[in-house]
Amino acid sequence: MADPAREAAVSAASGSYDRALDRSVASVEALAEALPLARRVDRLTAAVASFRLPTYAELDGLKRDARKAFAATDERGIARLESRVEAADEVAWGAPDLIEPTPEEFEDLVADLWRSAADIGDVARTRRSDDGGVDVVVQFADGRTEVIQVKQFAAGNTVGRPTVQQTEGAVSQFDADAGAVVTSSSFTDPARSAAAAYDAMRLFDGERLVRALRESPLVPPRALSPDR
Repeated sequence: MADPAREAAVSAASGSYDRALDRSVASVEALAEALPLARRVDRLTAAVASFRLPTYAELDGLKRDARKAFAATDERGIARLESRVEAADEVAWGAPDLIEPTPEEFEDLVADLWRSAADIGDVARTRRSDDGGVDVVVQFADGRTEVIQVKQFAAGNTVGRPTVQQTEGAVSQFDADAGAVVTSSSFTDPARSAAAAYDAMRLFDGERLVRALRESPLVPPRALSPDR
């Protein structure tokens, strides 16, 4: 004779097993769906890590977008991120990229630019009050030293002779071999004449700086901006 209690227990156990099996199948299906997206996110992360970005560049927005797209299983969102990263190399430096950073970030950008050159041994930022106006000290691989004064000015606000003269004085102060003045704007004619009178003084105005950045491996931060 059948035992109703036993049959009920078996039925309940069977139902629990079926529900557990359904949950397991759903988990496996979700994992199978998420795995390709996870691999794409990993490739995105590796691609971004391969870019040479300025020290001040922030990638929090890109990382946040990638996490959101992955959590939502948003293939279109991930595809948009992939397109943004793939096109980053095609974004060229321009004059606005010299004004967008803070003055300190602009100094970091100049240090990063010199650091990216093949013949550089070491690049250091100076933050001393008695540095003679010097913002960056460059040690070349051959032992030569160059001191750099950086001026982030808006277009039309030119760098004059006194800055060049101050940098020349810093060459002696730092026992350096050469000096350079780098600006986002331009130089006055007297400033250029003063630089020409010195043995080793280089001037980088905004146009020359943009050209140097375009020839460097550095990528402008806006290339990976979500607003681009």
